Amino acid sequence: MQIIKLRDKALFTRLKKILDNGKIAAIPTDTVYGLISRLKADTVARLARIKGSSGQRFAVMVSNREAIKGLTRLITKTQKKVIEKILPGKITVILKAKTQLPVTYNGTLGIRIPAAEWLKEFLTFYNEPIVATSANHHDEPPLRDITELKREFPKLPLLVDGGEIDHRPSTVIDLTHYPPRILRIGALPIFNIEMVIKKKVKIDPDVYFSILVVCTGNSCRSPMAVGILRNLLRGLPVFVYSSGTVADLGLPAADNAILALREREIDISSHQSQPLSRELVIRSDLILVMEKNHKEKVIILDPEARTKTFLLKDFPRNRDEIFDPVGRPLNVYKRCLRLMLPGLEKVASFIRKRYQ
Repeated sequence: MQIIKLRDKALFTRLKKILDNGKIAAIPTDTVYGLISRLKADTVARLARIKGSSGQRFAVMVSNREAIKGLTRLITKTQKKVIEKILPGKITVILKAKTQLPVTYNGTLGIRIPAAEWLKEFLTFYNEPIVATSANHHDEPPLRDITELKREFPKLPLLVDGGEIDHRPSTVIDLTHYPPRILRIGALPIFNIEMVIKKKVKIDPDVYFSILVVCTGNSCRSPMAVGILRNLLRGLPVFVYSSGTVADLGLPAADNAILALREREIDISSHQSQPLSRELVIRSDLILVMEKNHKEKVIILDPEARTKTFLLKDFPRNRDEIFDPVGRPLNVYKRCLRLMLPGLEKVASFIRKRYQ
């Protein structure tokens, strides 16, 4: 096994030699560490064996939009908008393939242009598409650094060391459907996509959606909001959880928060507080905050979370805040809850429409 640093001058030639010889390499991308190979049937089969899944679909990476046009059929305005305005980016698009390839599936091809400059430069240097998939065994989480890669894939001939990567895999969108269908929610929020295509996307019913609700102490507002949202979204594959910008770990919800929801036959007595963290921010698909300073703290942890973070009260317009009832009488908690309800109902409607 060879390990080479990302900035090593010999990187491109050594990586090209590995691929030309039909072998597999692990590289850092703009999302997660990936396994790459040549676009040949035998090497794609080898990649599948390494991943531990013969039925998994792989995508190809190319250096520019012209390469996408050469491999796929761009027909609709929506397809062209995504290619022209979102790529390069943290998204894999599924399009109709022009020809049968080792990675086509029912006549479609997953394809992406990575945003990482070094990788675009290598793809230009290599001058042919490469097959790419996240560097992990099937159904396991992506690996974050070289130490994990060496442990899980000790027989790989080449690892490219790009340091620790704590992002998510690319978002996968099927543009052969109308409306476009999200097959995996990943590094690129669906809000970014909808802003470009000016249409609502649909989320595949097998795809999970994660909502993080943030307040200050994670004892009053956010636990109440989570209780309501879980009730409104019952039956959908949606995870709703909460945290606080100055929260301690493992504390219960405030007594009056529990009582306010108990009157609505919702039980949050098992709630345990947790502090806001970068990991929580990254793994969330939608982040709802109570105050502007909460949004600022989310963005400090992950600047890319800006487009998926909203003030709850007038979702999605991002203007009004919701006051903190901590230490106040029960009737104040109830008033706080009433202020949250319209925003929570809009959020639930937003999610439900995308699963319909």
